[in-house]
Amino acid sequence: MTIHRDFRPTEDATVVARLKEASAIILGKLQQTEGAYADHHPKIDPPKNPWNADLWSGASSSGSGVATAAGLCFGSLGTDTGGSIRFPSAANGITGLKPTWGRVSRYGAFELAATLDHIGPMARNAADCGAMLAVIAGQDPKDTTSVPLPVPDYLAGLTGDLRGVAIGVDRRWTSEGTDEAAGKVLSEGLRVAADLGAKIKEITFPDPKAVIEDWFPLCGIEVAVAHEATYPARKDEYGPA
Repeated sequence: MTIHRDFRPTEDATVVARLKEASAIILGKLQQTEGAYADHHPKIDPPKNPWNADLWSGASSSGSGVATAAGLCFGSLGTDTGGSIRFPSAANGITGLKPTWGRVSRYGAFELAATLDHIGPMARNAADCGAMLAVIAGQDPKDTTSVPLPVPDYLAGLTGDLRGVAIGVDRRWTSEGTDEAAGKVLSEGLRVAADLGAKIKEITFPDPKAVIEDWFPLCGIEVAVAHEATYPARKDEYGPA
C-alpha cells in the first residue's frame, strides 16, 4: 500500500525467515493490489500478464503470479482472503495453493481480514508448490492461530499414481458460468486424473450463494478494523479499492 511506502521492517515475516533458513534466495517484494483488495492504486501501474499484456494478471497477488509465470523466480508467496492466490495463479497459468487456515503462520503479514487471511506458495508446478509449502508450514509461537500439527511430506504423494484417490465433481461448476475453454481444460484434467487411476465421483455441493453474500460484509468489517488506525488520518492517500 502507498501508505506503507516508507515502512522499513525490523524483522522478517515467519514465512520469509523459514525460506531463508532453507537456503532460499529472497529476490525482493512484488506488486499487489492495494491492501490486498480488488484494485491497484491509481498512481501505480499494475503488473502485466506475461502471456498477453492486455489480459488480467489477477488480484491481489498479481505481481507474484506475473513474476513466477515469467520465470523471474522459482516461486513466490501470495496471500489469499477471497481468491488472491488462486486468481493470479489461474490468470498467469501457474500453480497456487491456499493452505488450510492455521497451516501457515501469518506473522509479519499486514492484515486484510484477520479470520480470512492465508499465506501460501505460488510456483510453476505442483511439485515446486509442495516444496515451498513443506518449508513454510508448521506451528509458529508468534502466530496463535497456527495449528500444532506435523507437516506432511507434500512431495511424497506426487508419484503419478492416483489409484485409491476419489475426486468429487459437481458438473454445475464445469458448465454454469464457465466459458467453453475453461470447461474443456477442467474436463481434460479430470480425464487425465482418471487415466492415472483416480475415481471420478459425481457430487452436488451446497449452493455457495449464501457463503458469497456473507463473505463481503464479514470481510468488510475486518478490513475496517485493520485500517482503523490509518484511514481516518490518511484517507486521501488511499485509492478506490
